[in-house]
Amino acid sequence: MTRTVSRIAAVLLSLVIVFALFPGLKINAAEIVDQGVCGDNGSNVTWTLDNQGTLTISGTGAVRDYTTASTSKSPFFSTYRYF
Repeated sequence: MTRTVSRIAAVLLSLVIVFALFPGLKINAAEIVDQGVCGDNGSNVTWTLDNQGTLTISGTGAVRDYTTASTSKSPFFSTYRYF
């Protein structure tokens, strides 16, 4: 029992020391840099782009056709620098 308590105390003390030495230590979470709607008529499709270059398309229904023959560019075209 005493040995277990000592180990738990050592682990907790180690964590305190690590966070004291590195106060700016944090987990880098992705931040949304742009978002919008890309669904075809009557559909519920949205997109988000994070600062790590991940494009997420979600929702229900059809995505609008953004082929090269289309007259309109995709809504996330201007954010290509993140890819």
